[in-house]
Amino acid sequence: MLSIMKIEILLKSRTFWINYYKNIDVAEKILTNANIDIIYLTPKKQLKVGPINNNQKNLQKVFRQGFDETINNKDLISFLN
Repeated sequence: MLSIMKIEILLKSRTFWINYYKNIDVAEKILTNANIDIIYLTPKKQLKVGPINNNQKNLQKVFRQGFDETINNKDLISFLN
């Protein structure tokens, strides 16, 4: 059975994803031309929430996951040291 989040991801338009990746490319070009390092912080596990989800337990888990993954990110730690 598909969850609401999976349905939401499936329904996102192709245009949304094209624009999303174009913006990442533009940011990379701008920042790399300025000789700036980029560190991407992306979830290691799929998030169990979406933009229309307001379930407090799920939101707390997602924030905790983001916090834990950020403070343990080896690239970020190396960059800050």
